[in-house]
Amino acid sequence: MPPPAATDRRRWWVLVALFPALAIPSLDGTMVIVALPTIGRDLGASISDLQWITTMFMLGNAALLPLSAALGDLYGRRRTMLIGYWLYLAGTIGAALAPAVVPLLGARAVQGFGMALLFPNALAKIGVVFDEKERGRAVGIWIGLSSGALISGPLIAGWLAENTAWQAIFWTTALFSVVGAVGLVRFVPADGPARGAIFDYPGMGTAALALFFLTFGFVEAGRRGLASPLVVLSAALGLLAAAAFVLVERRSDHPMMDPALFTNPSYRTVLRIGVCVNTAVPGVFFLVTLYLQSLLSLSPWTAAVILAIVFTPMTFSPYLAGAAMDRLGFARPMLAGLGVMAAAMVWLSFAATSEASTADIAPPLVLFGLAMGWQFSIESTAIVNSVPAAFASAGTASLSAVRQVGGALSVALLGTAATFAAQFRSRTALEGYDISSVRFASFDDSMSDRVEQVLRSASADAFGDLMLLAAALFALGLVIGLPLIRSRLGD
Repeated sequence: MPPPAATDRRRWWVLVALFPALAIPSLDGTMVIVALPTIGRDLGASISDLQWITTMFMLGNAALLPLSAALGDLYGRRRTMLIGYWLYLAGTIGAALAPAVVPLLGARAVQGFGMALLFPNALAKIGVVFDEKERGRAVGIWIGLSSGALISGPLIAGWLAENTAWQAIFWTTALFSVVGAVGLVRFVPADGPARGAIFDYPGMGTAALALFFLTFGFVEAGRRGLASPLVVLSAALGLLAAAAFVLVERRSDHPMMDPALFTNPSYRTVLRIGVCVNTAVPGVFFLVTLYLQSLLSLSPWTAAVILAIVFTPMTFSPYLAGAAMDRLGFARPMLAGLGVMAAAMVWLSFAATSEASTADIAPPLVLFGLAMGWQFSIESTAIVNSVPAAFASAGTASLSAVRQVGGALSVALLGTAATFAAQFRSRTALEGYDISSVRFASFDDSMSDRVEQVLRSASADAFGDLMLLAAALFALGLVIGLPLIRSRLGD
């Protein structure tokens, strides 16, 4: 049976068939982060390795994301999505079979490549299949369904990590990608290539190099030290590539981000706020997972339940945010969300000790989840509201790029900063001990009971320090957004 046409009643099956393209990132992100401590123990991975396991997926996604829409125009969106599913499947199988950290990192990058081809083309496909009257409802249902994946991901991962093996997590997402590919072929209408697809190869190349070298420098600084020649060289190459990207984009006839977007002060402000938020959020959850399992010694299942509870408010807070925006515009609700996120991180920094109970840390985490769903929803709407309709796709694409790049740098930055903070916090109590060998939330059997106790306390204090850093980033976003109110740009 051929796929349904756009006017067919079975077009709602198209929405169901496209659901995996949105659900897989939520499943992958939440499931892998819950399993990180288990993966680390099984593969003998350091905290730097765990950072790379998380960031390689984001790097692969960010590197290919600018190509996604152009490939959809050149080869057709359904075909491009199918390529994305098979790439993700290949990477997922490789991850499940990886015998060591290095092969796992390569597989994670391939997963990211595949995922980059899915979401933008799935969203564009919905725009084609559904007319203007039904499009908003279709997108709302599609995104609403992803909340289930966000909540179920940690629970599935926690149960699998505790009762089977961490490889089962990847086999689960592999099965999900097969279902997505079959549904795509079965229900989603085929489309032909569109003319005029333009690739900004110099811009994409310099951007990818800058992101890789800067991320490498952040991650390896925790393992090798800030003065390591490799770290210094990586940082220098990253800055050079970033400068080259700016020069290339200024001279390009078809830059990755249209300069016309940046003539709108509201758009520029919202994008800067997005940088602050997304430089903090992924790193926060990376550290929270290590804190729950490595410092509090909670089981993967218990940690998963806590994370699922944190994500639950995200299922309804976007609706509350939408009602607030209808009455107040987006500026005041956005700044309120940033303020609550900052307050939640300050609360968590004081509650999270080495002997804290789940009752101590759950309330600030739940408050953070509520504010995060609110904030992400307002960010997306604010970007669209800040640019002319003709630039809506480019505006949302820029926010997606900020989220992917910020996610990769966030885990690298906060993870490494946590190690430095743990070293600083333990230097006095462990005088004469090799502090350079200290890693955040990392312990081994060779340590004496006293050393382990000191390092646990230092790591818990370091966790609190990093939550305050995250609070500072959210507060910085709030300060950046104040002109939206004063100039009434956010109405």
